[in-house]
Amino acid sequence: MTAKPAAAKRSNPVLVTANEVAAALSVSTRQVQYWQEAQRIPFHKFGRRCTRYNLAEVFKALGVNEEVTA
Repeated sequence: MTAKPAAAKRSNPVLVTANEVAAALSVSTRQVQYWQEAQRIPFHKFGRRCTRYNLAEVFKALGVNEEVTA
């Protein structure tokens, strides 16, 4: 077996798309966009078209218990 690189061992947050957030919360992608526009959930913009979300931060902002949704 090969050892994992040091970068992979760090607990960096994984950024996901609006579709993945919507699927995790059982809502529509448009609802995720409404929350983003209302600044109810945190998001990261990479250029004009690329928006990503940290799922743990989104759950925290919405007051969702991750153990229930997992």
